[in-house]
Amino acid sequence: MPEEEVVEEVESSNEEAVEVEPKTERVKTTDFKVPDEYKERGWASKVKSQEDLYKQIDTLDTLKGKKNVAFDFENATPEEINEHYSVNIPKEYKDYKIAETIHESNYEPIQKMLHEAKLDKWQGEQLTNSYVKWETERMEKAQNSDDWDAILKDMYKGEDHKKASGETANIISNNLNDMHKEVLNKEFTNRHLEVIYALAKNMAKSYGAKESDKGIGGEGGIVVDAEKGRSEIRTKLRELSSRPHTKDEHDALVKQLTSTYEKK
Repeated sequence: MPEEEVVEEVESSNEEAVEVEPKTERVKTTDFKVPDEYKERGWASKVKSQEDLYKQIDTLDTLKGKKNVAFDFENATPEEINEHYSVNIPKEYKDYKIAETIHESNYEPIQKMLHEAKLDKWQGEQLTNSYVKWETERMEKAQNSDDWDAILKDMYKGEDHKKASGETANIISNNLNDMHKEVLNKEFTNRHLEVIYALAKNMAKSYGAKESDKGIGGEGGIVVDAEKGRSEIRTKLRELSSRPHTKDEHDALVKQLTSTYEKK
């Protein structure tokens, strides 16, 4: 065989040995679709591509074996959040237990707020108990007897502030009914009382109100007189919320607290 023919045969043989890789077309992410049998699932709306699917699988694999899995509030839909909470929230708002130190007229609005916030019973009870504790401490600080005494000294400069404030307290008492007295005694802070005392004092001066010796007056006015037994009674009221008790027990302590503002 001539040399030229041998070369051509070898070259032809090499060409036949070269395999051409078939062209593969990548699936566009826009062409990705969740199968119909899964498209109504909550997670399906978040899967727009194969990459999204891989992320979901990787997340599940990472969480596998964990006892408590944090709920993904940031990416969850409103429907998924409602479903997440619906497992533990009471069916009715009235199922929440409210601390009895809170007036019963406030039960319903508080229960409705807890239900709207989708708290379970334990969370609702903890929240209301924490609020009662904070409110009690706030009022005790705002009704401190030393602070009240300093207010009276400033208000009755140049006078015996305890005697003068007792006379003003009489005027206030003689012009309020029992319900108003209870609100004044239980819910007003020293700053609120300062305004009431200033009003009564100035009206007595302007209109000649009679400063009767009958009523709740005495040295230091109503707050200072009440401070002697107030702390102990409030402690008892707080203790009621931690054990079973009757409404009569609660009302008796409230009445006792109210009586500390009255002159015996």
